[in-house]
Amino acid sequence: MTRYDIVSQESRVWIEASSSLHPIHVEAGELQGHVDLTFTDQGEVDLDQPVAGHVQVDVRELDTGNSLMDKETERRLEVKRYPYLTGELTSLVASEGANRYHAEGDITVRGVSRRVAGDLIITGGDEAGTVVIEGEQEFDVRDFDLDPPKMLMLKVHPEVQVGVRVIAKKAG
Repeated sequence: MTRYDIVSQESRVWIEASSSLHPIHVEAGELQGHVDLTFTDQGEVDLDQPVAGHVQVDVRELDTGNSLMDKETERRLEVKRYPYLTGELTSLVASEGANRYHAEGDITVRGVSRRVAGDLIITGGDEAGTVVIEGEQEFDVRDFDLDPPKMLMLKVHPEVQVGVRVIAKKAG
């Protein structure tokens, strides 16, 4: 198993939400963490070997482009008490298509952890020691004991689409 450290400046997470007035796009860079994987000679994840991973996003890095919405998001996520959103990769199985995997793990938001499952595309094991992990998943924020923001006439809907693009380099 090889440890790959997330390259913060090249990785990002984004959230697409809808509201009573307009779509909302939230983005954050500066992801931190690592992934532990072994690759076959064909460049696919060796599923006979253990896999693990940890990623965290600083809540203060979430940016909607609207300072009022950013402050409300920080308030609802209790940023002083829970400064990070975290994800833990616990298992990976092959899915249909090259470099496609079904992943399971735990997402923690504001101290509330939930087991989640979704699909990822994982490419890497190249000579430069770079791994790219991409995926999207729909979540209902109420599953994490969060109420969607309401401000004046704006009401954010509870279902959000979360995407991630992680670039990681071989540690060492």
